[in-house]
Amino acid sequence: MIGKITFFIVFLSIQVSLYGQSLFSIRGKVLDETDHPLPAANIYLPEIDKGAVADKGGDFTLSGIPKGKYVIRTSYIGYETDIRTVYISGM
Repeated sequence: MIGKITFFIVFLSIQVSLYGQSLFSIRGKVLDETDHPLPAANIYLPEIDKGAVADKGGDFTLSGIPKGKYVIRTSYIGYETDIRTVYISGM
């Protein structure tokens, strides 16, 4: 049976300002349906070809993200891929 991924974006934070463009970080935690962390889960933003791998606690950070609308794909072997949309506005 394939499990489901529960995905939490903890918060967005301003990281740096480069040439007048603010860049942000996306931090979150990847859990299964029983709230157990999924270490080594893959998190990927296809629009900007940027990804991360969750640590042993399921935590991850994606840095250097400009404002915009993004699809976040989270995958882990044996689980359904979770696809969500996030908006980074800088507000």
